[in-house]
Amino acid sequence: MTREILMPALTPTMEEGTLARWHVRPGDSVEAGQVIAEIETDKSVLELEALEDGEIGELMVEEGAEGVPVDRVIATLLEAHESSDSEEADPAPPAELADEAVASGIGRPESGSSSKPRSQGAASTPVIPSSGGRRNRVPASPAARRLARERGIDIAALMGTGPRGRIVAADVEAALPALSSDDGSTAVAATGTPPAELEIPFEERPLSTLGKTMARRMAESKATIPHFHCSIDVCVDAALSLRAELNASGDGPKLSLNDLVVHAVARALQDTPRMNVQYRDDRLIRFRRVDIAVAVALDEGLVTPVLRGAETLPLPKLASRMRDLNERARARQLDVEDYRGGTFTVSNVGMFGIRQSWPIINPPHAGTLGVGAAVPRPVAIAGDDGTRVDVATMMSLTLAADHRAVDGVISGQFLRRLKEALEHPEALPDSGERAQSPNTSDG
Repeated sequence: MTREILMPALTPTMEEGTLARWHVRPGDSVEAGQVIAEIETDKSVLELEALEDGEIGELMVEEGAEGVPVDRVIATLLEAHESSDSEEADPAPPAELADEAVASGIGRPESGSSSKPRSQGAASTPVIPSSGGRRNRVPASPAARRLARERGIDIAALMGTGPRGRIVAADVEAALPALSSDDGSTAVAATGTPPAELEIPFEERPLSTLGKTMARRMAESKATIPHFHCSIDVCVDAALSLRAELNASGDGPKLSLNDLVVHAVARALQDTPRMNVQYRDDRLIRFRRVDIAVAVALDEGLVTPVLRGAETLPLPKLASRMRDLNERARARQLDVEDYRGGTFTVSNVGMFGIRQSWPIINPPHAGTLGVGAAVPRPVAIAGDDGTRVDVATMMSLTLAADHRAVDGVISGQFLRRLKEALEHPEALPDSGERAQSPNTSDG
């Protein structure tokens, strides 16, 4: 009996994924719990395990296939010692469904064909008119179709080297040199002329799953959430002095200025609970815990692992957890729980020398804080003997807030409390124990 292995939903919001790597081949015996593939989501690369014992029949999706929808068949599993050739051929699906399946790079074998992949160099299936007036699609991966379309290559003229003769991206790339002009720029096919600005030699790279997800979420955020921004300048000389003192003691992990910023944000959110909220379906959700999503830059985009219960963490423990999340994010080893949820986002671009940014809200959070660089600036200081000019290390903090959930008063209270926490860090408790007194700072 043949069973289907489907593309799983590895995260609550996952709609499609990239099949990064197969750990098995047709004919391999597998046991329940054995890792059979690696699936790349928008956040990390996760392992797919077999749910039951059996023998791999056919791999329906090749390694590197992008945009594979959840619940699409990616492989078949046979009972031990069962031959896929002995199975009755599935009835041919309607032409529309067959076209859709093959266009996605995932399809069932043609009636009477073997489930074993053809040898490399096997000819791809030609385009043949069917009796119904439709044409059979050439078996090719989505990446190959996209590349062929962008380069103006007739995909039906190529030889497929993928499973069962399917054309893969490498086959299209191999055909590019023959179509290149003398100056190295790709020749334009007769089927279409690019805009004039694209006649300049260029390189085009497809977005990763992470990049596509980030682009979609940021576009939706800017288009659907009423943003407003508030900025405040903070003197961080005291915070830098505290950091240097704690690092010189040799106890605990080395602290960064960003650790102190996130620590202060956590306390400010606890003291301003009306900022630690979320707008959802004409309701306001007020969270009783501060879970801060901290943006980490990767080559292919941003990920935002979540520091849970940040308001309860002593500074050294917060710094250790931040470092662990950062390292695992860069290694693409985050678990689903590492980036699920969150109540507020911190995005630090100051490390690149940027003085100020106006961030886009990370939905569904009601606020995202953009952290600028800490740089010496001249400041006016008022005293009993008049105003004098001095130099202080200043940092600009800019809050992007969802106007459906918070207003200017709440945002101002939060930023004022954050400024106090950073300019007087010695007053912050270094443990999660806080006096249980009525909160007066949220109005």
